[in-house]
This record gives sequence, structure tokens and C-alpha cells, in this order.
Amino acid sequence: MHRRQVAEGRTRRYETQRVPQTLTVRAGLFLCAVLAFGACKGTGCSPAKTGAGPRQAGGSPNAPLMAAASSGDTTTVEALLNAGADANLKTKEGWTPLMLAAGQGHLETVRALIAHGADVNGKDHPGATALSRAAGGGHQAVVEALLAQGANVNSAATSGWTALMNAAWEGRTEIVEVLVQRGAQIAATDESGATALLRAAGNGHTATVAALLAHGAPIDGADRRGVTPLMVAAVGGHNETVAALLAKGARVNARDIEQSTPLMAAAKSGDRDTIATLLAAGAEIGAARSDGITALMLAAENAPSAAVDLLLARGADLGAKSADGMTALLAAAGSGNAEVVRMLVAKGADVTAINNERKTALILATEYADLDTVQILIAAGVNLDAVDEDGNTALKIAKEEEEDEIAAALRAARQAGGSAGSVR
Repeated sequence: MHRRQVAEGRTRRYETQRVPQTLTVRAGLFLCAVLAFGACKGTGCSPAKTGAGPRQAGGSPNAPLMAAASSGDTTTVEALLNAGADANLKTKEGWTPLMLAAGQGHLETVRALIAHGADVNGKDHPGATALSRAAGGGHQAVVEALLAQGANVNSAATSGWTALMNAAWEGRTEIVEVLVQRGAQIAATDESGATALLRAAGNGHTATVAALLAHGAPIDGADRRGVTPLMVAAVGGHNETVAALLAKGARVNARDIEQSTPLMAAAKSGDRDTIATLLAAGAEIGAARSDGITALMLAAENAPSAAVDLLLARGADLGAKSADGMTALLAAAGSGNAEVVRMLVAKGADVTAINNERKTALILATEYADLDTVQILIAAGVNLDAVDEDGNTALKIAKEEEEDEIAAALRAARQAGGSAGSVR
């Protein structure tokens, strides 16, 4: 593995929350339906392949029904159904004609399929329903039609996702209102423990967040990792959503299971306005995670200099060290954030600091193969001959990784007599 890959893995300290893919059926499903039709054409659509029951070989109306439903060709859909097509036909993925029509917002096609016995609560293999697809797709009239015909508003996929979560994830505020009014469980959680509010907040859908809060969504409802709606809004840099949550009483210093705070999440995003909003609401600037990482270190690693400068101006400790010996300067150098390295050096950061592996800022910058940062550190008078725990100097690393420009800069500095400073 290249040293830069190792460096990236070591220095990246805050992973954004992983979320399941939206269940929304987009326009690409039409192509999928056509492909499914093509795969069945001439084979009789064997029940073993589709799981949809017996088929007539050759001239079966079943296969073209999928394409017609997806494209909203209601006339063809009705003709095929009248000719004996199965309204509950399923593809190998478990999609039904109703799911395809609902996901594309084809109201009249949806009505025709229901009139011919389509199951409004049928599920595909991941457990999604026509309602969840329509909700995520923003098709309010279809949502209302399905509900009127008995669609289960709280049906959940195998991941735990409901129609409400899908609508919230996509920012479909009007549909959120419809679903809640029809009994959607606003505090329901998916397999990760996330609520609809957390999903809406993570995507910066402020209007949807406001609607969910107005209906009693738990404002600090955290997932199984302790991540709150405020945290996911902050890590996304969604300042308007952050402000809305704070205005409604979200805990500004909430902690997840790693003891991360919303301010740390904002520092990871690098959004200066979000950082400022959280600080104005009383965020603890000196708080540290269980591994000693602070908001300043995260910002130094990921953010532009303006965000780092703001944290320093509000009292962040430039000399703080994490459990593995990282400082803000080391974090910035190890991630190639040259702009921040230059600023931190100018503000008096300790350029001789080392982490627990005895790596200096210069060694970390060389591992990351960042020439700009290396040149800034050389100009700051760092010790060119510092050795890490494996006996490597920056020059040795540059040679091994064939970073010729960095090696040349280090040789030139050494020849010019640059080896001042000591490592501690």
C-alpha cells in the first residue's frame, strides 16, 4: 500500500453516517423494466426466474405489462390486464407493475392496476412497497390514492425504512404531512436506529424538519451510535437546518458513543457558518472525543483556513494533543491541507511536535506526498533529519515513494543548511 493511502486512513478522524440508499424508483426503472421484458422474451418468463406464478409461453401479456406500467401507458396496461395479464406480476427483484407506476407518479395507471386487483401492500425483495416509492418520488396524488385503497402507512422494508422516512430523506414535506395525518409513526426507527427527522436533517431539508418537529418528532432522537439530527445536519454543513434545530431546543453539546459533538461534526464539514452558529448557541469549543480528537483538529484536517481561524479566535487550544499524539498542525500536514498548515505555523504552532509514532509534520506531509506543505514546513525551519519510530526521515520516504519533487526540495534545504530545531 502506498504511504499516502496509509496516511489518509490514519488522519481521517470522523466518518459521516452511512445511510441506506433511498427506496425511490427513479426514471432508470423504466430501463430496468424493459430489460426485464427482454430477458423474458421468448422464454415464457419461467416462474423459477420471476417468482410470479405460471406463465403462458410466447404470447403472454405479462412481460410487456411491466414496461407499460413504468411508462404510464394506461391504455396498454388496461388492454393487457383485460387480456389476462397478472396485475401482481413480479420481476426477479420483486417489483410489481403497481410499484413501477407508483414510483413514476402515473396516477391513472395506478388506479387501473388497483381496479384489476393489484396488491397495494405488495413488497419487493428489500421490502419496499408502492407507497414508499411514491412517497420518495414526490407523487402526492399517488400517495393519497394508495392510502385511500388501504395501503399500510407504516409498512417497513427489511431495513426498517418506512414511507415517511423515504419522504423525509427526499424532502417531500407535503407528503410527510399527508403520511403523518394518516397515522404514520413519526418516531419509528430503521435498523440503524434513525428516525425520519434524522434522515431529513442529514440532507438539509429544513422545511421537512420543521414539519416533523411540529408533529412531535423527538428533536434529539439519536440512532444506535448516539448520532442526533443536529449532528448529521452539522456534518453536512446545513447551517439553516442546524439553526432551525437549535431554535427548537436541540442539545448543542450532545455526545455520540465516541463522545463526538455537533461542533466536531461541523468542523469535519468545514462550513464556517455552521461552526459559528453552534458556537453562538454555546457549543463547547474545548470538548474532546474519547480518543482526544478536538474540533480544531478535525477542522485543521478537513476545513478551509477561515473555519480554523474562527475556532482559534474563539479560544481553541492550538497545542492540544489527542490520545495518539496528533495536534492540529500534524492533522493538517497529514491530510495535505497546506492552507491551514501555513496559517497554523504563522500562529505559532509547534513545528517540532511528534505523534505517538514519532512522526513530525514534515514526515506526515511527505507521506501524503504534498509538496506545498513540505515547502511551508521547510521554510518554518523544521528538523529535516527527524526520524520516526521505523527509522524513516522525510527524505528517505520521498525517495522510496519516488516523490522526486519533494526529495529535491528536501535535498536543497539540507544543502542550504536547513536542519534546525529538535524533536520532542
